[in-house]
Amino acid sequence: MAWPDVKEKGFLPDTVRVGAYLIWWIFMIRASAVYVFVITLTIVLSHQYKNLQSYFCNLEEVFITNNNDMDGKEKEYESGLKIGIALHAETMWCVKECQRICRWVFSGQITINLTVFCMLMLQMVNSERTLVNALATLSTSLALLVSTGFFMCNAGDVTVEASILPTAIFFSGWHHCRGESSIRVRNLITFAIAQSQKPVMMRSFNVIEMSYRSYVSEDIKILYKVAVSLKTHHNDLAIEKKMIRKAKIYLASFGSILGYALTSYAIDGTMQVLKANGTFTPVITAWPGVTERGFWPDVFRIIAYFGLWMFMLKVYAVHVFVFSIAVILSHQYTNLQSYFYSLDDIFKKTCSVEEKIKEYEKSLKLGL
Repeated sequence: MAWPDVKEKGFLPDTVRVGAYLIWWIFMIRASAVYVFVITLTIVLSHQYKNLQSYFCNLEEVFITNNNDMDGKEKEYESGLKIGIALHAETMWCVKECQRICRWVFSGQITINLTVFCMLMLQMVNSERTLVNALATLSTSLALLVSTGFFMCNAGDVTVEASILPTAIFFSGWHHCRGESSIRVRNLITFAIAQSQKPVMMRSFNVIEMSYRSYVSEDIKILYKVAVSLKTHHNDLAIEKKMIRKAKIYLASFGSILGYALTSYAIDGTMQVLKANGTFTPVITAWPGVTERGFWPDVFRIIAYFGLWMFMLKVYAVHVFVFSIAVILSHQYTNLQSYFYSLDDIFKKTCSVEEKIKEYEKSLKLGL
């Protein structure tokens, strides 16, 4: 606070501090209430989509368990289908209203994350490096990450459950209907599936998607598609060897630079201990301080150094993905060039002209 100062004592300063603390509690209770409201709303929406899936899947039981004649079953099914479509329309309206109401909460959460993390970094630089300060900074960071994770995971549940709904509508039992009822039901089913296939996404700033979609899995799919699937029809071995050699050079160079940097930090820290009577500090942490000595501070420094190795190995793994995909894509285009150039060899074969033309046309379509 601007007043009172940290070192100022007296009845009035202490009263102001207690009042400020209670006001801070009121503010945090309001913030928690907003979190509870938004998280509850997204959970309810995701389970409403689950409920709709169960409703459409159970519609087929009209034709199985009902003892009415076929016309009665068709009327009951058609009526139930219309109710399901109306429920889906109301759910979509609720999602739009949720996006409109919670848009500023999602955007504010991302903004608060960036702002508070910048403030925490400044606090770590300027404050005294003690274990208490380090734990306070760590707990604040974890609270921010967990709160954002609650938002993104629950908003992602809405997207995932909404994407499954078209399958539930398709397996609702519409194929049991006959005649004119079948025509009406198929029109309703087509409309319902078209409506449910529209992507449902919660966004912050109307740009950032609030979901937990795994980008690593997408990278693996791309990698498999380019490295394996596309090479089953044509693969130039010389181009493939060149691609592998280029990828090895990139990854070995980056790995050597990374390993050299981390090893240099350890060597420099060891030299400080042996020659300058200093401490082994390859990584500067909030605690312990650079000049602080003792068994536990030294153990913590060594653990922090190995933690840096683990973190940089993850960074290296990301680079392996990116380097591999980029190199494979560039050489896939080279492979395609070789494929189209090799199509001219079809006319050098010893077979009829008609067979050559058919084979060339088939191979050209494959290349396209």
